[in-house]
Amino acid sequence: MRRSRIYCETPLSTGQRLDLDQRNSHYLLHVLRVKPGQALVLFDGSGNDYAASVTDVSRKTVSVAVEAAIENHRAN
Repeated sequence: MRRSRIYCETPLSTGQRLDLDQRNSHYLLHVLRVKPGQALVLFDGSGNDYAASVTDVSRKTVSVAVEAAIENHRAN
């Protein structure tokens, strides 16, 4: 199954929990229809991708847990 790759303006770090912004939450909720436990890849422009999973879904917000940094070979 393909993992969605989502840009976050907030600097990311392993172990972080955050609520995604309105635009990303809307896309994940209404287009991709994510569910808790689903895997995502987040990136913040720092050169790393971050493996993350959806922890909570409400009507307007998706919450995620950042699990691990992944080297981004596309940034080179």
